[in-house]
Amino acid sequence: CHLPGFPLLIRFCAFFTIGNYLYADYLAIIVSGLLLCYSFRRVLIIYGCVDNPLYTTLLLSIFPMRLFIYHSVGASEPLFISYVCLSLIFYKFDQFLPMLFSVWGGCITRIEGMAIGATIGACYLLRLEILKALSMFLTFVSTFCLMILHRAMFDDPFAYIKFNSGQQGLIQLRPLHEIRGGNSRSRDVLYLHSFIDFYFLYVIGLIPLFFNAGPIAIYSFIHLAYVSLLRHMDVFRYSLSAAVFCLLVGFDR
Repeated sequence: CHLPGFPLLIRFCAFFTIGNYLYADYLAIIVSGLLLCYSFRRVLIIYGCVDNPLYTTLLLSIFPMRLFIYHSVGASEPLFISYVCLSLIFYKFDQFLPMLFSVWGGCITRIEGMAIGATIGACYLLRLEILKALSMFLTFVSTFCLMILHRAMFDDPFAYIKFNSGQQGLIQLRPLHEIRGGNSRSRDVLYLHSFIDFYFLYVIGLIPLFFNAGPIAIYSFIHLAYVSLLRHMDVFRYSLSAAVFCLLVGFDR
């Protein structure tokens, strides 16, 4: 069901807790939270997309509310958003190898990590740097490694896809499944408002991003497009790595 990025961080932290995985989990929460604050502030400074990076980073500690929950528990979102920020930072400084490792880190943490590689590839393409754009197909090296891991652990290289897409039916080819189709939850008026407002606010925040920070905007757009294909009651959680940019950066002024 889950990719090994955050469990690997717990495993690393267990070295400092003398093999106690419960305390290693607590330490991993703190480490990923600190990394998120640092990398998010750095990306704001480097792209110059907000008036006060420190104030915006302080807001990140409590907003959006879903992130306030998930950076306080053993969840992969803070670590993943950190990898997004680090990838965009290294892209800005044209440091290819650290950027590629950051992309791979995102890919083994959450499946949405491939959106980071697609974003940077699109940025290179817009700059007409064709070779660099093609080199972003190296993103799939991490996917290949995950398939090897799942083959060893579950005797099936496609275990993740079969569970999430096949057994759970998480991915739908038709977008906005939550408000389309006969068996959707759209009969619940409160849920319908929540779902529509969710996209409405994010799209408004996304538009200024294209003028302030193009790479961040492209990533947020790709990620939101992916979220629109999900059949899940908690799309708010899945959208967090785009939400922090659309809400905190897009609505800055």
